[in-house]
Amino acid sequence: MSAKLFNDYLVEKLGLAPTRSPEFSDAFSKLHAALANMDVANQDIIQAVGLNELMKRFSKIEEVKTVLNSNITPFPTKIS
Repeated sequence: MSAKLFNDYLVEKLGLAPTRSPEFSDAFSKLHAALANMDVANQDIIQAVGLNELMKRFSKIEEVKTVLNSNITPFPTKIS
């Protein structure tokens, strides 16, 4: 799935590195599709928590799962 226009926006308007923008743009496209396919009640749940807060929670939950299942040392989460 390609989000070329959004990718261009990330690079040209926000200054995101062209080497980082395609993966982020594609992920955002998938997120948008997932939200668009939700009913309003579930969209409201996501909106009430907020995407920034969900990203923080995702990072903490997935980092813990990864660390518990491997021998890696986690990096500090930069999102505050």
